[in-house]
Amino acid sequence: MNGNDNNYHERSSAPVGEPLFEAWCMEKQFRCIRYNIDESIRIPRYWEINPILRNVPDYLVITPKGKRVVQVKGTYNLKHQEYLMIPEFIKNYGTPKVPLYYAFCVRGENPVVLPAERVIVIYDHSGPDKQWESDGKIYRTLDLTMG
Repeated sequence: MNGNDNNYHERSSAPVGEPLFEAWCMEKQFRCIRYNIDESIRIPRYWEINPILRNVPDYLVITPKGKRVVQVKGTYNLKHQEYLMIPEFIKNYGTPKVPLYYAFCVRGENPVVLPAERVIVIYDHSGPDKQWESDGKIYRTLDLTMG
């Protein structure tokens, strides 16, 4: 599933990124603690929940170099709505000692793990805007070669 043409239900019904991220953490011998809402639980009208709660990062990761909170994505797509909220996520979820990171984990490729601030820059230089037909959400496929 590449996430480009799937509707919301299809995009959220089979999490791809999280298992890949957990395997990567295990391989690196990082401690990986999940604390996001379990996606297998269907919450009616989920979109009505405050976006800060809907977008709680997926993991706390403890590495020899320190701790990170990590938001995992199973595609290289980032919704415009989420992009606009990244500064607020940095403020609410990150600290100078435990910053917010994004991990883009796509089957068959190495994870790309970046500070949230870098994701903003990459989004600004990626494009063009695209739109999912099913829900009209605007997104961009990030050019992570800029990493």
